[in-house]
Amino acid sequence: MTARQSTAAQISTFPMDVRHFEYLLPHQIRAWGSSVDRIVVTIDTHRSRAGRYRGSNFDESLEKLRRLVNDARKSYPQLQVVDVDYSEATQRAVARYFFDREAIPPKAWDGGYFYSLFYGLYVANAQYVMHFDGDMMFGGGSKTWMQEAIACMEQRSDVLVVGPFPGPPRADGQIFGHEIIKGLKYRYESIQGQIRQTTLGACQPAAEVKGEDLWSPTRGNRG
Repeated sequence: MTARQSTAAQISTFPMDVRHFEYLLPHQIRAWGSSVDRIVVTIDTHRSRAGRYRGSNFDESLEKLRRLVNDARKSYPQLQVVDVDYSEATQRAVARYFFDREAIPPKAWDGGYFYSLFYGLYVANAQYVMHFDGDMMFGGGSKTWMQEAIACMEQRSDVLVVGPFPGPPRADGQIFGHEIIKGLKYRYESIQGQIRQTTLGACQPAAEVKGEDLWSPTRGNRG
């Protein structure tokens, strides 16, 4: 497989996000536009049959969402817009790429996205992908975090994903808000037997961890 190049921010969204996306897409472009080569917005048009993700006014929301993204492209030409491709051939390609199997579920058990998440990473076609959803906000304002996060992954072969702090970083390295076992919290150095997720702080002495270190890029396929 041809090695992927460049960096991309990949935003996963679906029609019922439109009430947030109207305000957050400009914010997300400001936060990441200067740190990546391009921004790829994937729109999931596969409507969940039940659950809170089914929503109402689906078609009207989809139309408004498309209009918002197309308007944003006028001021940020590096913005790409892609509908999630649910064709059998593409679903098979995505399943093979990430899971080495012929198929994966289109949706999670509660109707939330699943296949579309991996499709977004796949279609972003970058060596490093900063993935987030259309309803997320970012703080800190750092313009160098992407480069620092990439350096972290280049320095440490055991780091696959650089994840965000769920709040201001602490000098003692503790991370709150991500429970693995009920009643227990983890430190980034204590995870065993899992795909490793680490904060940028894992690549720095605790005293050097700054409040702006709050983003979450993901390593893409490199071979």
